[in-house]
Amino acid sequence: CVLLNGEPLAAMAKPTDTTLYCKAGPDGVSLGDCPFTHSVQMTLGLKSVAYEVVPCTQDTKPKWLIEECGGKMPCVCHKGEAHVETSEIMAWIEKEFPSPALQPTEALALEVKACGVFPAIAQFTKNKDAAKDLELRSNLEAALASLAKALEGKAFLQGDQPGLLDCDILPKLHVLSHATAHYKGFSLDDVKEGGEALRAYWSRGSALEAFQGGAYSK
Repeated sequence: CVLLNGEPLAAMAKPTDTTLYCKAGPDGVSLGDCPFTHSVQMTLGLKSVAYEVVPCTQDTKPKWLIEECGGKMPCVCHKGEAHVETSEIMAWIEKEFPSPALQPTEALALEVKACGVFPAIAQFTKNKDAAKDLELRSNLEAALASLAKALEGKAFLQGDQPGLLDCDILPKLHVLSHATAHYKGFSLDDVKEGGEALRAYWSRGSALEAFQGGAYSK
């Protein structure tokens, strides 16, 4: 039975203070390896929102989280209202905590989405058919090259300061830098087209306090 403040976690009522429920690590209590949770934490960090993190396993999810949200995580509960689905959580954070403004233009958001960075990372990293590795690596390199073009002339995707697009992309590059590097021996160091710009972007982004605050262990 996992306890939080002396109370069984699964039996806890919905909190009034801002609380993030997310995937737990192997020990059941530390922060798990979820890039979506990382994106939410980075967004909250850039907004300087004070919040509590409650990592959960399938067995320790609060009853209300299962009944009201189907157990979906990450989930941010604020003033007794639960928010799920990463993109919707980030949009809600932008609206609820308007300063600083992090919203990108619709055109830029579509451009970055069209790069297909995370699908390419996930497909290559999870692939177990060696015969497909070359094609999937090529697809990933093309996606990263497109991302580098979207970065041209800018420190971050939306300009001089990080925004919601960086909160989305940088945690995915964290996956590339750790999981993909571990399982496939491929990281940003191996990227040729646009590699210099991407490595500089990663260096700037991963140094942000908001990024580091939500980065899970390797």
